[in-house]
Amino acid sequence: MAPRYITNGILPGYHYPSHETADFYHHYKEDIALYAEMGFQCFRMSINWAQIYPTGEELKPNQEGLDFYRKVFEKSIF
Repeated sequence: MAPRYITNGILPGYHYPSHETADFYHHYKEDIALYAEMGFQCFRMSINWAQIYPTGEELKPNQEGLDFYRKVFEKSIF
């Protein structure tokens, strides 16, 4: 295990493993296809409300966020 460092900001040359993440937003099609290939018969996810109401003060939902979840739900029917 690599040593852990506490830095004041993000410094060049340091590895920050917490900045690596599963990128479901850009890879949901492949991820859902893999779940189906593995034989999963259900798919559970949480809605990130910040994608729909980015600041929490919008009067109308963010259309891009709604479109993303619509595409995920349509793709999830396998």
